[in-house]
Amino acid sequence: KYTDTEIAKAVSWIDAQKKEKADLTTRDFGKIDCRIMDDEQRIMWVILQLACRDELVIEGKKRQVLMQMRGKPGTGKSTVLQCAQTDDFFKKHARLAATTGSAGCLIGGSTIHSLVLLPFKGLRRGPLDGKDKSNVEGRLRDVRVIIIDEKSMLSQENLGWLDLRLKAVQPDPKKKQMDF
Repeated sequence: KYTDTEIAKAVSWIDAQKKEKADLTTRDFGKIDCRIMDDEQRIMWVILQLACRDELVIEGKKRQVLMQMRGKPGTGKSTVLQCAQTDDFFKKHARLAATTGSAGCLIGGSTIHSLVLLPFKGLRRGPLDGKDKSNVEGRLRDVRVIIIDEKSMLSQENLGWLDLRLKAVQPDPKKKQMDF
């Protein structure tokens, strides 16, 4: 049994953790001069902007964006993400996630597991339902772009679960048929 004082301390600690998490996931990169991007970075940035606005048209058709942003350390991948995060459309229509909590914090996002409730250590296997499904739907409402940092660290099984989770919360029947 716990005393009232111990329970109060636990509640206070939980509240402090929630506030700290909120501070970390709404990371402000301050003022960044997006004019410093080179041509390749600018192309990636424009693609992200068009995808967030649902205006990416290739060969006369709107397209789903499935792309990889790769490069050695120091090539400017983070600069592209930091510039993208200064745009209001990006803030509303994009989510950043990573395979680890520390990587998620560094990019101003969360873990991919918490974003879409991927199975973890045998938990949450099977379809989402009830409160879990509502939570994921709420997190992904109006989202058009999901950026996964270090996606190579996701197993093939987790990529399959990611596809299932995203399809489960997609309200558009046509988009449910597309691969994520």
